[in-house]
Amino acid sequence: MATDLLQKTEQLAGQARWRLTDKWQRRYEQLLRGLGLLGKSNGEASQQESSRAPAAGALIGVAACAGKEGASTVAAHMAVAAATLGCSTLLVDACSCHNPSQHARFGVSLHPGWAEFVQTSGDHPTAILPVSPHLWLLPSGKRSVQASRAHDVYELHSAVKEISGGFALTIFDLPPAARSTMTLRFGSVLDGLVLVAEAQRTSQSHVQRAAELIRRSNGRLLGVVLNQSEIR
Repeated sequence: MATDLLQKTEQLAGQARWRLTDKWQRRYEQLLRGLGLLGKSNGEASQQESSRAPAAGALIGVAACAGKEGASTVAAHMAVAAATLGCSTLLVDACSCHNPSQHARFGVSLHPGWAEFVQTSGDHPTAILPVSPHLWLLPSGKRSVQASRAHDVYELHSAVKEISGGFALTIFDLPPAARSTMTLRFGSVLDGLVLVAEAQRTSQSHVQRAAELIRRSNGRLLGVVLNQSEIR
């Protein structure tokens, strides 16, 4: 799995701040730029600021190809990198049935969260939590919750639109693409999906199968992140 590179520091008034080292911040900025998520801003910004501003309102999903390839870690790092650039970013843990981890990573409660939000019956509070400047987290919620809105693509589209309103970038941490039909449904309502593979572990056939499943589900594959590879 990917190594978690997040560092927690303290700011004034006890407000926590999550950050990457400068080296990894630059690498994740390069990833965001390569995925087409940087380079758009309003006309008032300078050219340098424009090249670093995430595209407004982007909806991105991050999923492993087959599982245990570090997708949740990559999703968290992408969110922190974007927030560090001043982008209002929401990270949604949509893995309530597949080993949710973002609540533990950022030190918040598991619920209420995404599972409660997409539940069709009852009035359940949804906690979008500020975890760092410009960064918010919606945990996964309880696995036992019947999130039936997520099983209908039209209801899912409505839920995604509702939860992401007001954020410049929303990143969904999703279950493995080859093992979850929910991830494939997400692919049809988001701007694109990013697959995560692990060097020396994920086979080419697994990557190809996940990419093909996304294509057949009318999803858009933005790219593949190769974890644990040697970068010089």
